[in-house]
Amino acid sequence: MVSARTKLVLCLQLSVRLAVLVVICDSASRCQEAPIFQAPRTALAKGQSTGALSAKRQSTQLQDGSISGKVVDQSGSNIAGAVVKLTYEDRSAGVEVLSDDEGQFVFPNVTPGSFHLIVSSPGLALEDFSGTVTPGEAYVAPLFMLVIPTQVTEVHVGLTAEELSNIQIKDQEKQRVIGMIPNFYVSYTPNAAPLAPKLKFELAWKTAVDPVSLLGVGIVAGFDQAGDRWGAYGQGAQGYAIRNPETVRCARLRQPARNR
Repeated sequence: MVSARTKLVLCLQLSVRLAVLVVICDSASRCQEAPIFQAPRTALAKGQSTGALSAKRQSTQLQDGSISGKVVDQSGSNIAGAVVKLTYEDRSAGVEVLSDDEGQFVFPNVTPGSFHLIVSSPGLALEDFSGTVTPGEAYVAPLFMLVIPTQVTEVHVGLTAEELSNIQIKDQEKQRVIGMIPNFYVSYTPNAAPLAPKLKFELAWKTAVDPVSLLGVGIVAGFDQAGDRWGAYGQGAQGYAIRNPETVRCARLRQPARNR
C-alpha cells in the first residue's frame, strides 16, 4: 500500500508540472499574438499620415484664388486676343494672358491680396481695374469695354507778317476824319506789322489820288495863287518850268518896272 506521504509528493509534482505547462503555453500565445496587433497599428499610422498630408495639400490649394473676366468693344462684340496683364502691389513682375474667342480670360492660382488688371488691344484705349482677392475666392472682374481713343488735333492758324500787314493796310485805307478827310497813314492797331516798301508806295498812291486829297490840294493852290504867295515863279503855265532860284531872280529882273 502507498503511504499518505507518497501520495502528497506525487500531487505536488503534478501541480508543479501543470504550472510549468501553463506558463509555457501562455508565453507561446503571446509571441503569436504580437504581430497580429502590431500590423494594424502600423497600417493605421500610415493611413493617418497620408490623410493628414492630403488635407494639408487641399488646404494649400484652397488658399489660392482666381480672377476671370470678359473684354468687349464699344458695340458689345467680343474682343479676341486682347492682352490682360495681372500685377500685384508688392510685386514688380506681372502675368499676361490673352482673351479667347469669347473675349473671356482667366488667371488661376492667384495669390490672395490686392491686384491690378490692365487690358489692351491694338487701336483701342487701355482699360484698368483694381481689386482684392480673398483666399479661395473665384473673383469675377467687371466687364471691360475698350473704345476707340479720342484723337485731339491742335491746329494753329496764323498769318505771315506780309499777309497781316496787307489786311491792316486795307483797314487803314477806310479810315477818314469826320467820314471825309483821308486818314490812311495812322494805324490804331497795337504792335502793327511792319510795312514792306511796296505797301508804303501803295499807301502813298492811294492817298495822292484820293478825290478829297486832290480837292484839298486844289483849294490850297487856289488860295496861294490868289495871294501871289509864289510870285517869283510867275503866273500861268510858265511858272511851272521855273525851279532854280537864280532863274527866278533873273526872271524878276526882266519884268517891266511897273510890275516891280
